[in-house]
Amino acid sequence: MPKTEAALKEIRELNDLVWDWHQGRLPRDLLTWERLIACRFAPEFELVDGRGQAQNRAHFLEALRGDHGQKRPRTEVESLRQVTASESLLVFRCVERVETGARRELTLVLREGFGPRGLSYVLIHEGPLRAAEAGE
Repeated sequence: MPKTEAALKEIRELNDLVWDWHQGRLPRDLLTWERLIACRFAPEFELVDGRGQAQNRAHFLEALRGDHGQKRPRTEVESLRQVTASESLLVFRCVERVETGARRELTLVLREGFGPRGLSYVLIHEGPLRAAEAGE
């Protein structure tokens, strides 16, 4: 079974790395990109946004790479909890507070992956935070 603590650290670390990428604080070279960001996403990774639109790994990473230095709004992890686990997957519910509002994000992480902690993201599903859940 995957290690919950490693996954929790991974989720928070990626949040910080993406912020640094958006701010232009990380070098834009291919080695930095592959070593720090791209390696964390499984080949079958998919992002489903709040409108239900899905992006595969290639499209997601292309868009993220193009956002280097774009000064996106800061996103902070407000709460993070494990929802369930199986022999191969960990499922977390993460509430992130964005400077412009809030969003709900569900992240599935593979037990065996290519990221720095041996984990890879399989799915990130985003959605707006419902008013009843805003107090979490």
